[in-house]
Amino acid sequence: MVLVATYTTLIAGCVGFGPTGQQHADQLAAQRESSNVGVREATADYTASISSTMVLRVTLDDSDDEWGVVSAETLRPILAAIGRGTEDMRLGSMDLLAKDPEGQDVSLASAAGELGLKDAVQGKLLGLLQSDLRDIREW
Repeated sequence: MVLVATYTTLIAGCVGFGPTGQQHADQLAAQRESSNVGVREATADYTASISSTMVLRVTLDDSDDEWGVVSAETLRPILAAIGRGTEDMRLGSMDLLAKDPEGQDVSLASAAGELGLKDAVQGKLLGLLQSDLRDIREW
């Protein structure tokens, strides 16, 4: 009986340690803002489930990109930083949405295609699976 109570206490204690998935997501968003990868603002929403997901919304810095379209040159360092930042999160998937400095939605489709992520494009959204995130970490 004492062994069961001790084991239960240890399990309960372990669950409480460390940041939550949303705290990890918030930290990732803050890191994108403070890094030098072309992101002015970032917010993240984390959903815990069997296959945890995150939605990351970024507002890009001023750039030479055409209105409404992001270049591969702009997207690559953002994705590389996201790949490194999500390594310990065990995400099943992550959706990336981007806006220009004026707050208008921008398309990631062309840039994603150039970077070999054409299958991840869903309209203006880039839906990255766990395998995509693993590949991006190797850039």
